[in-house]
Amino acid sequence: MIGLTNRELFSFIFLIYCNIHLAIIFGDAIYSITGHNDVISNILFNNIIIYSFIDILWIFIDKKVNIPKEELIVHHLSSMYLLKSNATIELKSKILIIEFSTLLLMIKRTTNGNIKKIVNMLFLLSWISSRIFWLYIKFVNIKFYHDINFNSLQYLCYMVIYLLSIKWTIVSLKLNTCESYSSILLGLPIFMSMENLNNNQFISILNLMIFSFIHHIIKNKYTLLIDSFNISYTCLAYLNFSIDKCVTISLLSTSDLITDIVFFKKEKLNNRITKIIYTGTLLYYNYLYKQIFGITTLIIIGFYVYMKTKNSLLWHFSNGMYLLMISELISH
Repeated sequence: MIGLTNRELFSFIFLIYCNIHLAIIFGDAIYSITGHNDVISNILFNNIIIYSFIDILWIFIDKKVNIPKEELIVHHLSSMYLLKSNATIELKSKILIIEFSTLLLMIKRTTNGNIKKIVNMLFLLSWISSRIFWLYIKFVNIKFYHDINFNSLQYLCYMVIYLLSIKWTIVSLKLNTCESYSSILLGLPIFMSMENLNNNQFISILNLMIFSFIHHIIKNKYTLLIDSFNISYTCLAYLNFSIDKCVTISLLSTSDLITDIVFFKKEKLNNRITKIIYTGTLLYYNYLYKQIFGITTLIIIGFYVYMKTKNSLLWHFSNGMYLLMISELISH
């Protein structure tokens, strides 16, 4: 078929089946008194696991894979693990809605002219609405409404799928300038201590992780601005400020960056106010809890390594561990 390799053609055929089967699942749930049919749903979930396993093997030998192989393999493994999780049939089915955007992507690559333009518009709409907004909303619902109690690895797998969706969006828009995955380590409190987070702390860490991930892929003054806002917000959330105060002070903390960007047109920016808030929060918790002195030392080393080499792995890991320790200490 035009524009598709043999592996992609196999995926295209499976995606057609997957979306038809998913439509049957939702149709059955709408007209059935008992809701989602476990048998019909589990057939689809098991078939997706089989497909993912075959595709992983195919990826290893396929020389025409456009997306980095390790990303596709990690994405497949995460999906397989979530499909075997203790999540409800309804939640799994709703998450699989994102595969409609993948089907449109395949259709777009096999069409030409005006049809391709129409499909591309539908693809962009479905991709952004499902993979960026829908997955975010469902993850927040898991915390806010206690939809399901995931274990640490299940939370991690969900976030892997979500962050890879963001990365592929950025790459498709040709906005990427760097390759970095370490921001996911900022989510350690979510993965390992979700029950100890209040809603404001949860949202602050989730947004910090997401926008740090975006910033470290794009690396421009606007992503730095948003990243700085989320660093300040997270610090203030952990100092037990109310949501409105967190937002107000975090916005004010970016005023130096906004001034440098808008009025002075500076290329080299310094988020001074954010650094003051971050350092003050760190010193405050070192004063309260002597247990975090070791991780503070690691943070300092991580920051030095990041400034010297631009390698953010230790910086993000140490901050993720710091947030995890503080979350557990203040909850108890």
